[in-house]
Amino acid sequence: MTDASMLAGAFWVRPARMEDLEAVVRVQNAQEMADFGRLLSNGESLKRLWQGSKLDLQADTWVVGTPDGGIVSYASVRGRGQVRLFASVWLLPEYSGHGIGRYLLRRAEERAGSWVVEAPPGARVTMGASWIGERNQRAQRLLEHAGYEKIYSFAHMDLELDEPSAPLPVDGEIVIRAFSPGDDERAIYAADEECARDERGHVPETFEAWRQWHISDTTLLFVAWDGSEVAGLVSGSQGFIAHLGVRTRWRRRGLGMALLRHIQGEFARQGLRLMKLNVDTLSSTGACRLYERAGMHTRFCYHTFEKELRAGQDIRF
Repeated sequence: MTDASMLAGAFWVRPARMEDLEAVVRVQNAQEMADFGRLLSNGESLKRLWQGSKLDLQADTWVVGTPDGGIVSYASVRGRGQVRLFASVWLLPEYSGHGIGRYLLRRAEERAGSWVVEAPPGARVTMGASWIGERNQRAQRLLEHAGYEKIYSFAHMDLELDEPSAPLPVDGEIVIRAFSPGDDERAIYAADEECARDERGHVPETFEAWRQWHISDTTLLFVAWDGSEVAGLVSGSQGFIAHLGVRTRWRRRGLGMALLRHIQGEFARQGLRLMKLNVDTLSSTGACRLYERAGMHTRFCYHTFEKELRAGQDIRF
């Protein structure tokens, strides 16, 4: 077991193992119910993260347990080689107050600190903590005391799906069609990076990194084409909208709503009864207003906190 002398009580700490998957999901779900009133995590998504290339399970994760072997907390850190690093700490609510969250945050910071030299020279490097529930005042105070600032606030919105929505007309010769593997990737990448310039804190990605992260699942990826140009795109899975973007030239023409209604119809045809998404409440594109006009409602809010690990220049286009 890893040294846990900084923890009160008889807790042990070690890296997560694949056999811990169900126990860790239970920890995540317990905190989600306390913070958001609903379950958000599942074993499949966590398994993909643990088996993927973005996380070293042995070095980038920790679980905390009790003498009887039960796991009560889980933490991870990711972003090696990047300028924006992220830590996640999950804790069974009944174990708050034992210093576990503070201990794991410190361990994550130590690991992330060793990556700073791998970031581009001269670039500002930050450590973030996201999915901090508005209800979880203890976690917010812990982060503030550790030198973090609240930089983003997000709304989780949803809409009940009664039946497939009618497609909306769009200006000009724009056509919305499904993603075509092998043909569309480069054009979509360039368009998506342009859309993302308006996202606060966006850091440009290489084509390979973008392809691995954004189009690993293209089952429900739809692209709006204006002739040979990509005007916008929307993607999602299991009722969740992962991404919706419209390029600057095509904004204020109803394309965002048309893309939203298009994937809404696909979700309904799959027999799903709820469409969900997360949106930056201070988005400069007015995304919140778009979703409210579409009939979506905010169910809970959460925040992202950030701490500077190395001063420098923010990487932008």
